[in-house]
Amino acid sequence: MTDVFRAKAIFGLMVVFFGLLADVAQAVPPCRYTVETIIGPPCGPNDNAHIRVRAINEAGHVVGAYECPGGQPRPFRWSPAGGFEALPLPPGYPNGEAMDIADDGVILGTTAPVTSPSTGYLWDGQSFQVFGTLPGGNFSDAAAMNNNHVATGFWGHSGTGPGRVAFRWDGTMQDLTPDLVPGQSRAYDISENGLITGYMGASAFPPNYRAFIWNKGQVTDLGLRLPGALASESRAVTNKGEACGIWHQKTDSAPGYRVRGFHWDGKVMTDLFSGLNPGAIALDMNASNQIIGHFLGPFPQGGPPVVWDDHRPYPLQSLMDTALPLSLQAVLAINGPGQIACNGFVYPAGPDVGVLLTPIWPAAGDTNCDEVVNVDDLLGVINHWADDGGREDMNDDGVVNALDLIDVIVNWG
Repeated sequence: MTDVFRAKAIFGLMVVFFGLLADVAQAVPPCRYTVETIIGPPCGPNDNAHIRVRAINEAGHVVGAYECPGGQPRPFRWSPAGGFEALPLPPGYPNGEAMDIADDGVILGTTAPVTSPSTGYLWDGQSFQVFGTLPGGNFSDAAAMNNNHVATGFWGHSGTGPGRVAFRWDGTMQDLTPDLVPGQSRAYDISENGLITGYMGASAFPPNYRAFIWNKGQVTDLGLRLPGALASESRAVTNKGEACGIWHQKTDSAPGYRVRGFHWDGKVMTDLFSGLNPGAIALDMNASNQIIGHFLGPFPQGGPPVVWDDHRPYPLQSLMDTALPLSLQAVLAINGPGQIACNGFVYPAGPDVGVLLTPIWPAAGDTNCDEVVNVDDLLGVINHWADDGGREDMNDDGVVNALDLIDVIVNWG
């Protein structure tokens, strides 16, 4: 067998082998993001309403609240096709915000506790279902909803207590207290298959609560699994029972702890890398384990928004494909396709705007996002050989190896 024939045979086998992997889902980090801004309605001749986004569905429809200076928050919905749309409130409630949106367009909202105690509600485009509260309570706050229109959040009594305790709502409100560790609790998210996550057992300062995942009455206590942990709270959960959130690490300086982000894979809790920043907050994740949040600056100032992919942080500000003088202030939600709903500010004078980031994914084999597959990508894989993920892990199997080298070779040119 000649060297040329042998090389062709090996290359042919590599092509066939790679073809067998063609159906493997890929979730490498995006090269950059396109940017759409969500502008609030006019408040006067020289001002627009300030926007706060809350959630995004799989179609890229965003919900949240808008507010004019000196006014009260009101709910809105935004879609790429329809643009900004002010939403109604339940009769008798002058303020509120949209907290979540199902893929069929049903809205989960919460009235704002400005003139009266708050309550969660559902709006299907025709009528409202107002949650109210449980016996002994005077308010409820809705946090999240799945596509079965099952919602979660917290309820309580602002005067006599309980201060806040988690609930599940499917037409009637269910108190989750009997299933949780005693103390205050709060639910932040619910998955499509009904898993609920948040924190439980809050009773002291510094924080001493613990993250949980609730599943039909059975509770997984995520506990204090990282070194020096005082508390943990989970902010998002997937159908697989993976979660992300915040943990508090004990320190000797005021206020006695620092805040860091975590990822829970169902068995192991991992501290999310924050580099030289004092800490981080993880707020949402999708089924591809892309986690969004932000670094923390010197306490209590915030820091730059990031997306973690394979636990590696990528600052979102530098990945925006826009000429606008736009500063990302916070990231709030990510959907399955990787679109991210954010709050932003347009310099120099505003207003506060909503921002929808849509990922531009690298072409197959293009590890450095220069839109051509060549020796630079080959060297990229070699230089990151055996790394546990990153841009060079083209098939997203958690390790940079021969399969990623094959991806570059097959897509050469």
